[in-house]
Amino acid sequence: FLPGVLGLAWGTTMQILAAGLGITIDEILEKHESEPAPEEFEIAAGVVEKGTRAAVRFEIIGMSAGRQAVVIEHVTRLRDDLRPDWAQPSQPGGCYRVEIVGEPSYRVDIMPTSAKGDHNHAAIVAAMGRIVNAIPAVHDSPAGIRTTLDLPLVTGNGVFVGAGATSGGVALR
Repeated sequence: FLPGVLGLAWGTTMQILAAGLGITIDEILEKHESEPAPEEFEIAAGVVEKGTRAAVRFEIIGMSAGRQAVVIEHVTRLRDDLRPDWAQPSQPGGCYRVEIVGEPSYRVDIMPTSAKGDHNHAAIVAAMGRIVNAIPAVHDSPAGIRTTLDLPLVTGNGVFVGAGATSGGVALR
């Protein structure tokens, strides 16, 4: 990775997380490492040649007053057996993890699934739902740029269809 690219790509996420926690980020540090393919192997997109990048791990570290305040870590493997020493999902298939370290500490693994595709489809639908459901709040806001911190809690009210629904709903298909 070129210096600064990870901070540029993930810096907004870092700043929004920090702002929501009342933390001022003074500096964003970047760390990355990769693992070459130990031999040639095939994936759905084609052949991965021996020696080419087969796994990558990076961290974006938000520093505040000289301490690590917010860390975003990303791990991608083209095969599950590559770099078992890196963070692993709690179940096969990968996950999005939120980890809060302190007293008490918490770790939540989110494993999106979809009948219409892999985990990526489900993650995109979740992000889209947040954006679409925010339209009324954005419309009712004064002109200007808004972040999730500027808007009220955006819920999925109205998406449940059935006898137990408390409001009209739409079946998501």
